[in-house]
Amino acid sequence: MGKLKDFQKRLSKVKESRIEKDLLKIVKSEENLLVDANTEQLLRGEDSLGEIISPPYASKFYAEFKLHLNPAGVVDLKLTGAFHSKFKLITKGWPVRIRSTDKKAPELEEKYGEEIYGVQEETFGDINQSSIKPKVQEHFKRNVFELR
Repeated sequence: MGKLKDFQKRLSKVKESRIEKDLLKIVKSEENLLVDANTEQLLRGEDSLGEIISPPYASKFYAEFKLHLNPAGVVDLKLTGAFHSKFKLITKGWPVRIRSTDKKAPELEEKYGEEIYGVQEETFGDINQSSIKPKVQEHFKRNVFELR
């Protein structure tokens, strides 16, 4: 009975704000994986909903030039790489978001929409199963249930 009371006592100390903070920290630890997934989608010409990024390039000359940089021939929002390289995972609260701190970000968001940011549902499910969920489980085993 002592172990059950100890467990009950530990569990009663777990506050919602602490759980949220811990979960956000775990998600933040996967920033590189999530940002890479987002930029990989863009390189395929897809947004976070799995839709083709549109509108297409207005200039035929620019579209042809971009074809040399990305043979897939899609709108990928990458020229120098600065926009993609400045992607950050914002974990101040829920929902967690991805944004770019590049100076071109507002213009690209206006033209192509907020859907350029984020990870497609299936991809996020894979990342969650392989990386985030195991870390959450381990965290609770060690810090809440004290199972070692």
